[in-house]
Amino acid sequence: MAFVLAGLLTRRHALQQTATSYDELAKARERGSHRARLQHPKVDLAHCIGCGACVRACPEEGVLALAFGQAVVVHGARCVGHGLCAAACPTNAIALTLGDLKDRKDLPAIDAAHEAIGTPGLFLAGEITGFALVRTAVAHGSLVARAVAQRVASARSSASPAANGVLDLLVVGLGPAGVACMLAAKEAGLRALGVDQAGEIGGTVAAYPRKKLVMTQPMELPLHGRLARLEYQKEDLVELWQRLATDHDLAVRNGFTVTKVERGGGLFTVTGTGGVLRARNVCLAVGRRGSPTRLGVPGEDLPKVAYALLDAESYRDRAILVVGGGDSAIEAAVALADQPGNRVTLSYRKHAFSRLKARNEQRLAEVVAAGRIAVRYGTVVVQITADTVHLGAAEVDQAKTGGVGVAVAVEELPNDEVFVFAGGTPPFPLLEAAGVSFDPSLRPAEVATDRGTGLLVAVSLTGVGLAALLYLRHAFAAYYDLPLAMRSSDALHELLRPQGVVGLEAGAAAVVLFVTNLAYLARRAAAIGRWL
Repeated sequence: MAFVLAGLLTRRHALQQTATSYDELAKARERGSHRARLQHPKVDLAHCIGCGACVRACPEEGVLALAFGQAVVVHGARCVGHGLCAAACPTNAIALTLGDLKDRKDLPAIDAAHEAIGTPGLFLAGEITGFALVRTAVAHGSLVARAVAQRVASARSSASPAANGVLDLLVVGLGPAGVACMLAAKEAGLRALGVDQAGEIGGTVAAYPRKKLVMTQPMELPLHGRLARLEYQKEDLVELWQRLATDHDLAVRNGFTVTKVERGGGLFTVTGTGGVLRARNVCLAVGRRGSPTRLGVPGEDLPKVAYALLDAESYRDRAILVVGGGDSAIEAAVALADQPGNRVTLSYRKHAFSRLKARNEQRLAEVVAAGRIAVRYGTVVVQITADTVHLGAAEVDQAKTGGVGVAVAVEELPNDEVFVFAGGTPPFPLLEAAGVSFDPSLRPAEVATDRGTGLLVAVSLTGVGLAALLYLRHAFAAYYDLPLAMRSSDALHELLRPQGVVGLEAGAAAVVLFVTNLAYLARRAAAIGRWL
């Protein structure tokens, strides 16, 4: 009785958990946060055993949940690619993917070595490939440099030395991927040069707000090894990269903006503000942000308008407008609201935030409830003046405007500072001119990882077994129709009796299947399941 009661209670808890998960999934779909921006976990239901290790391992709340005994992706937009879920899964049932790539025209077509399909010698690494995590970018850069090193070693053994002034590898962009690529190139003895349009090494990370936590996982760098710490703030990580560049005498040139990449005669000619460079291989580690998206409104060129926030503590007793609805905008608004005397307004063109990290969403709710941030949903900036900002309501009438938003003035606010976080224009034209294709049909076909639960196969095999039993019952009806007391005298008794050939084989098969089924309980435990 106690066993039955425990089973009923367990089943009730599982059903409640499933109902909660599906309610949250419905909310995610309503808000649009169920779809990932780039990478997200993909669950192979054929191998998922519902142990919940992935849910517990994910540092971003709400990405994964359990429903009907298996893992499901709920808020896919919150995934930032940590990969801890995949590492924690005892049955390797989770893989990080870029989702459905059939219609994605914002991701480059590259092969396993990150070489642009159709343009030999042109490689891509880091955020431009769709993966934004620092650790992943470092892995990309190292992979590219080692692939180039193998190719260069083969070419040197079968051809004359390279012409003077021709690099083995030119790295464009000195963020995490670019720095790792330069370190690995140095380790391999390549003639390499790294260039970046910024004034210092660091890439996109260098533009993050002060003291922003940018890495929370173990990582290894070429020539340096495993990093001593698991957590790094922006300043610490940028300082480390700059120190490694100096210690290992990396050839880098800052303030070099690339304007053209051309290929001809087996060489790349790269033109930029710092001159012309030639290389046999080029690694584009330029990120996806590109140039900041401008608002296109009067007053946008005023000195008080900025597209990044480096140090929130520099702003006090100010009337501030933050424009945007992503994590960067929320983090900036909250950081500014934490400073004494600031009056912060957050303007977002949509009517709800849909792609925020759980902790940012929670922090924003707390600050708004405390009255330190005023949120203006469904608004756009109409005009900026020296001491005011004008917000309008974006109303869209497809029939009348063809999908173009019409701004209606609704509010004028006192203003000292404007911070715009409306995304950026990716450097796609430069990449396409260099030979990078964004044609979805050129990407390698995605390997299917979700093969279902196997229920159809199990039911089919059960049906076949039942059919075989019915056939035996029909074929030997003369024996099975006899009273039990008379079967022992029948000629078929030795074959068909429970202790006979058929009975023993059926019993042995049943025991094997029963034990296999019980092993499912052991597989649900993360420690044991990994061994099974």
